[in-house]
Amino acid sequence: MAILQGQVVSAMTGGPLHNAQVSLLHAGLGTYTDSTGHFVLNDLPAGPDTLHVRLIGFADQSVPITIQGNHITTATLMLSQTVLQMADIHVQVRQLAPVDRLAGFENRMRSRQGVFLTPEEVDKKREYANKSADLLRGLPGISVGESTVGHTSIRVPRGQRWCTPFIWLNNQPMPNLHIDDLSPEAILAMEIYRSGSETPPQFVYRGFSGQCATIVVWTRDGRQH
Repeated sequence: MAILQGQVVSAMTGGPLHNAQVSLLHAGLGTYTDSTGHFVLNDLPAGPDTLHVRLIGFADQSVPITIQGNHITTATLMLSQTVLQMADIHVQVRQLAPVDRLAGFENRMRSRQGVFLTPEEVDKKREYANKSADLLRGLPGISVGESTVGHTSIRVPRGQRWCTPFIWLNNQPMPNLHIDDLSPEAILAMEIYRSGSETPPQFVYRGFSGQCATIVVWTRDGRQH
């Protein structure tokens, strides 16, 4: 399993660039940078490739890169601003289709580790969901019930005790996020890992000692809500 992670920044200011499109041309996979300029691509084929970055107002950049199998490859890319003088500018924006962002989701689902809610299953459950936690009702090994503070309690068994799953949102760890902070309409798909042994390495948050179970949430717009 190969992972590519990195950051896109401005060559002039060094500041992070949000919503830059990052693509591996040979692998045919891509994503967008988050509000801190970071990006992550998972489950990549090993070997040479070309990393291409584009953002409106900046010059495109393409750099050769070698993806190493079973390793995390890191890259930092600096984009320079461009000045265009044109009578008319026509901009066509193309977002990556959900299947592009969910390529890793589908690969992990085939491994049969964890419990998965596909976009089709989420659509069916959404009709009966008042809160996003309701989408998890009826899944094996997951207890969903009301809490006294307004959020739905979500727990998984851990020996003689219960624990609360740690949330990842669109490839980013969210230690303080509760799933009910998201609307059911925003959710595209979910992965639920009920133990540390089920959780893939890329979803183990090193700064959180209590991560005994994990819920990975993918939203329709791919942003950090």
